[in-house]
Amino acid sequence: ELLPHITMIAPNETELTFISGVATSVAGRPSLSLVRQAVSSLKARFSAAGNSDVEVLVTLGGMGAVHFASAWACGSDTAHETRVGTFPLGTPDGKPKDTTGAGDCFRGSFIAALYGRGNSVAAALTWAAAAASLSVEVEGAMPSMPTEKAIEARLLATPMKQFDEVA
Repeated sequence: ELLPHITMIAPNETELTFISGVATSVAGRPSLSLVRQAVSSLKARFSAAGNSDVEVLVTLGGMGAVHFASAWACGSDTAHETRVGTFPLGTPDGKPKDTTGAGDCFRGSFIAALYGRGNSVAAALTWAAAAASLSVEVEGAMPSMPTEKAIEARLLATPMKQFDEVA
């Protein structure tokens, strides 16, 4: 059993539904209240396995992402919940060219920023959102992984849409 040894789990909303058994969407669109219920259910499973310290990072595609700290509890506990929105895309139509690898890019960039760069959770989420926004502007998974310089340029040049604006 791995649950006691996991410090952070990072599903997207569909994966969260699968592993928690709780629906996370209404009419095909993620619902933050349902995501919270699913995270609560998932954290209860971890707690029952002896791990009450797990963090949960849920990616929500074009809505952004939410990080639930180990101290988070379901209800009105938004103090231990950090949300990030999205960056406008630099494609001609403002739409993704290819989303293959975007979640991997987001998660990898988040971990690199959090642990490698020593950023706060909020700053790491913003870094990851910038990286993922760049990754969907390019065809193919490997070619779409952005450089550090490209991420920095996106952060400086493009205002981010806040989570509540797109939710």
